[in-house]
Amino acid sequence: MDRAAATAVIVKTRFSLRWRGALPSREWLKERFELLKRITLPSLQAQTLPEFDWAILTDPALEDDVAGLFRDLATPGRASIVPVGSTEPTVSEEATESLRRGRDRFLVVRLDSDDALAPDALENIVAASRTLGDDEGLIDLPSGVVLDWETGRAWKRRFRERYQGPFYALTHSNRDRVLFSGGDHRRAREGRRIAVVPGVSWLQTVHPGNIDNRLAGRTVGERVKDFLKRTADALSPAEICIDDLEPLNAAASADLLERFGVRR
Repeated sequence: MDRAAATAVIVKTRFSLRWRGALPSREWLKERFELLKRITLPSLQAQTLPEFDWAILTDPALEDDVAGLFRDLATPGRASIVPVGSTEPTVSEEATESLRRGRDRFLVVRLDSDDALAPDALENIVAASRTLGDDEGLIDLPSGVVLDWETGRAWKRRFRERYQGPFYALTHSNRDRVLFSGGDHRRAREGRRIAVVPGVSWLQTVHPGNIDNRLAGRTVGERVKDFLKRTADALSPAEICIDDLEPLNAAASADLLERFGVRR
């Protein structure tokens, strides 16, 4: 049997975890849920990979609230609410077992609740994983689009090879105790073989509800550059290569949003 074909794909979305020890407010949950419905959900519904799991991670204290939000939502794949502890690796054994379902090998794809994947992203991740064999690996998605949510303007962006962006998948076997690795995504490459997916694979949104972004009172270009600086604060502006952003005109931006299924 083709090893890649036997690999289970799990999309991991951190929806309502604690931030610096504090729970998100119910108002924040509702606002983020609206973004998820308009950005993340349509992109998963459009995936060309026919089977995958979608694990929506939440703090146990908010599990009932989150379950209520998702109850009447037509979710793609096999969606499940996964309660986690104060740090991401402490996933309940019951939730982990329900995701494992006796399967031997996994690709866990990181996707935030206000971002999107290209329709062929999951299928391309599975194809790229064929080059990794049985080694612990990371499938990198370095190229994508940054969207200014308020204006609808977009920029193409590619993370430099030495900097691990937030869009990637990790391989796991059923022997691994932890399927949802926490920690800084910039260190995710350590000790792993790397496979790269070419082409535009993701859409990352800049909006006033981002926890670490302050966008008011800036021009569109300044807002995006400020966001990119914040996402790579360990590197200098020259290393981030923010001036290599490729701006897209209004028509091209609209075409990309349609491709990703995003509903502004």
